[in-house]
Amino acid sequence: TVRHLMEKVRPDLVTLCGDIAWSNHPAVYGHVADLLDGYGVPFAPLFGNHDHQDGPGVASRLADILCERKTCLFERGDPELGLGNYVILVAEGGRPVHGIIMTDSHEEMDYTAPDGTVSREHAELSREQIAWYREQIGILNGMGVPETTVMMHIPNYAFRLAADAAFRKDIDRMGMDPRNTRDCWN
Repeated sequence: TVRHLMEKVRPDLVTLCGDIAWSNHPAVYGHVADLLDGYGVPFAPLFGNHDHQDGPGVASRLADILCERKTCLFERGDPELGLGNYVILVAEGGRPVHGIIMTDSHEEMDYTAPDGTVSREHAELSREQIAWYREQIGILNGMGVPETTVMMHIPNYAFRLAADAAFRKDIDRMGMDPRNTRDCWN
């Protein structure tokens, strides 16, 4: 599929939005990086929860594997914010026209429900990352960059709210048949 798309679309940039593989399979990261690097097109990965699943040391080694390739744009960024928060500046005719903000949405974190129940769920962007994001927007605006795109693996909370609003409340999402979802929507 990747080969077909690369030849058909001929992109200027390829983004990978996480879960490149299970983190305990570093050879896969090398194969993916070699495949993309072979096209001579810049590629910009970010990590998802499965890329982080074996801890920060493993994720850092996976980042090393990707960054050994000439066309990889991945940047580690501030370690206090995670691994892989960076900005790609897109230019046309030598003029910056778009910023792509790559964000690390981490692996999992504890959530406390209003009733006090604690559960382990997909992580979210930290307050520090949001402050970093705002800083990057300011920098891009100062450069005259009119548009930005944010990329992350785990969608922000607004997507969860939209999905919750779309599903009927009487539907057990975990028990439904994925081949028949017509009757689950509001």
